[in-house]
Amino acid sequence: MRKSLRIDGEGAEVSRRKTLAALDRIETELRPSGYLGDDFTVADLTAAALFSPLVAPPEFPYQLPQRIPQAMTDFRQSLATRPAFLWVLEMYRRHRGPSAAVKDEVTAETEPQ
Repeated sequence: MRKSLRIDGEGAEVSRRKTLAALDRIETELRPSGYLGDDFTVADLTAAALFSPLVAPPEFPYQLPQRIPQAMTDFRQSLATRPAFLWVLEMYRRHRGPSAAVKDEVTAETEPQ
């Protein structure tokens, strides 16, 4: 799997460059409305969803892995002030309430059996 998905240093660098290019694209496409068009559309939903594992908005509906590699944490931190990163957070804040699935999972884990 590591070989077929190019999970190695070179593959990670290619992915990093593609991620930065995608963030650049969002930043150039954002309109004064705060969306990629005049209103919230499937384009906004799709872009925000694709970036959600990187951005990890509080409203993200699934638990992320508890152990995130330091390189990923560092990369995420280096992007945290970019307009596109902040835009993803805002899209989740505006259009996605707290997830009942995450709440149920957390409650189930903490309730005595």
